[in-house]
Amino acid sequence: MPRRGDSLETRWTRWPHTKAKHDLLVRYLGAWFPIMGRSVRKAIVLDAFAGPGRYDHGEEGSPILVLNALLEHKDFANWSNCEFVLLFNELDPERFESLEDVLGELRTANDPWPANVRLLDPQNQSFDELGRQMLDSLKGNNMAPTFAFIDPFGYKGLPLDLVAELVSFPMCELFIYFDFNSVNRFATANVVDKHFDRLFGTDEYRNARPATRHGSSSSTTSTSGSSSRPPTSPTSAASRWSRTPGTSGTTCSSAPATGGPST
Repeated sequence: MPRRGDSLETRWTRWPHTKAKHDLLVRYLGAWFPIMGRSVRKAIVLDAFAGPGRYDHGEEGSPILVLNALLEHKDFANWSNCEFVLLFNELDPERFESLEDVLGELRTANDPWPANVRLLDPQNQSFDELGRQMLDSLKGNNMAPTFAFIDPFGYKGLPLDLVAELVSFPMCELFIYFDFNSVNRFATANVVDKHFDRLFGTDEYRNARPATRHGSSSSTTSTSGSSSRPPTSPTSAASRWSRTPGTSGTTCSSAPATGGPST
């Protein structure tokens, strides 16, 4: 079975930079959800590295924060015409088991579950595998408006070609955590080049001069799709991820990660 790529416990201590990152996530979704709720008939949220759902002292992880940002939004009752599809993924089996328990508790706490919120069964895959499955299932159709939170440990599991393909869809937005210190530490070691080749989508980084150390340990990035790819009619095989017929493809604009999308 796949194992975690870190030395932490199943549930670990929430670091200050993790809380700051989650604060950004909640603020962004606090503006993104209303845009989707008012403007489209289907919106997807993917948490690609969801973790165990809670930290070691009970603090809420990203899956709880995402769901609460939607269900507890003051305008949620006005979005009954939009179906929200939420998918949480975690590769490590022990953290995945914890994630399943946390999501089950959330569903019970919000009984009766809202009819327009489709909480899919959590997945126990790599981001690469899951992302490819999602894209393959579209069969040439356009992806429904999507927000993906991509928060890996270190430099593994974040292939640039997959990121590029996702943001080629006009209404797909990615919020990515880039662990600069981890990348910088191994940039000239020549021992993880196969991972860096996928991370950067090239081997030209090997010719770069070593970077000097800075105070920042990581960075967060938000990017939106800007392709002019025309929408096509979805098929039944693609109904989970594809845009609902009649949905406009021009209702959401790009925005910086710190300010959230424009309302």
